[in-house]
Formats: sequence, structure tokens, C-alpha cells
Amino acid sequence: MAGIVTASDVATAYGALASPFLLIGELDQRLRKVIVRGFDLSDVTALCDPDGARKITAFDDLSIGDYQRALENPNLWSQLVWPLDRKVFTRRLDEIRTIRNDVMHFNPDPLPEDAIQKIRNMINLLRE
Repeated sequence: MAGIVTASDVATAYGALASPFLLIGELDQRLRKVIVRGFDLSDVTALCDPDGARKITAFDDLSIGDYQRALENPNLWSQLVWPLDRKVFTRRLDEIRTIRNDVMHFNPDPLPEDAIQKIRNMINLLRE
């Protein structure tokens, strides 16, 4: 198909490309807030950097994989006092981590159809 490219076409294309990045950024911020409010940095560091090789000195040094590792830990999870199933939550977080890696590393394959909705659902859950 060929024709004139309109401002609407450009906005639609930009939204389709930018949306995953923006959603992943929001999810990262929300997960970090959960970790910061719920856990001591020393407890998270003991799980995510036990030998000190990564030199984690602040919550800002953590990745989504680190969030996942912390939330998978039953002792830390219990500190959140959430009415959610830890295994289900962290399984979904692992799916989103994979989506995040595909987006951030510019995987040429298209995202699965439900990828954006999974991220949105997790964000909505964390908003509550």
C-alpha cells in the first residue's frame, strides 16, 4: 500500500513503537517503589549480589531480574503482606522480564499480541 503519510499515521506508528518503552519504564519505577518500601537494601543485596561483584550500593542499581529475585524469596515476600500468590506473581514477572529484554535489546521479532496487556495488567496491579 502506498500513499500520503499523515500526521495521524506518524502518531500511530510512534505510539506503537514508544508504548512498550514507556510502559516498561513505569513498571520498573513501580516495582522499585515496592522493593524500596518493603525491604532493606542489605537483604536485597544479599540475594542479588552476594559476593559484592556488582557493587550494589543503592536500590537504583537493581535490575528487573533483581526485583524478581527479591520477590521470589519467601521471607522477603512475606514482609509485603500482599494477598497475592507469590509463585503466580513472580511467574508473570518473569514473562514480563523476557518481554522487557526483547524490547530493550531491539529484538526484530514482533512482540506477542498479549505482551503490552501483560505489562499494563502488572502496572494496574501495582497501582492498587
